Amino acid sequence: MPRVGSQPSSKAWEMLQVYRERYPIDHLLGQVDSLERSIQRREARHHAIRRRLESLEKELSAATAELDAVAQEIAGSRTAGALLIEDIIDRVRQENDERWSPIPIRGFRVWRIESEAVWGNQLSWPEPRLESRCLRSVPGEDIPHSLGRCGPPACGIYALKDLDFFPAGVASCEMRDMAVGVVALAGKVVEHELGYRAQRASVVALAIHHRGHRVVTDRASEIEALFRTPASAIERLENNDVSGPNEARALLERSQKEDKWT
Repeated sequence: MPRVGSQPSSKAWEMLQVYRERYPIDHLLGQVDSLERSIQRREARHHAIRRRLESLEKELSAATAELDAVAQEIAGSRTAGALLIEDIIDRVRQENDERWSPIPIRGFRVWRIESEAVWGNQLSWPEPRLESRCLRSVPGEDIPHSLGRCGPPACGIYALKDLDFFPAGVASCEMRDMAVGVVALAGKVVEHELGYRAQRASVVALAIHHRGHRVVTDRASEIEALFRTPASAIERLENNDVSGPNEARALLERSQKEDKWT
């Protein structure tokens, strides 16, 4: 008798057995017997498929557990590899005077003031932030290139560690049509004996002596204006009463020491 599923027709098969016992009706059931044999074959096949499915489910469960274990092994190996790589890179950076710091490194640099433009050594600074790029496009390293193969001069935004490393007129903030400032260096920074070459720089303090006007400031909004429209901003922000050489140098040195490089 069919036993697969809960079919409404099962009642008819039960009644057939009752009537077979009650009356001689087998001669009428040729097609029914053929169907019953077909059902029995399919039930056997259904049972075999279910057993195979149960076996596959066990294999799938074991394979899933094995997959998770291998994934954990891979993650562990990647973590160990990352620690090893970081240690190697740290040694290479130390050997090549290359540094990365979570706190920006501060140094001194100068710019030329030309009408409505502020110029570094080779590029204008339309705003008090700059991302360095290699003018010779030497491939194979992050900018600035640690080994300086693209130079001289090697690429990067330059800054000195001490104002006294500049010529006397610059160090005293007395050089005309020049700006002396403090920059916060970030990203990759290559250290040299007197200063740094950096990937990125942001100006945090500025002292300007231009056409008889003096401005000294560490206010972000004023520094922004001095880079965007230097000539007009210098006249508007002039503060001769507090921007003598001594005051200018004191503010710059104070700004340079504000963040400690770790």
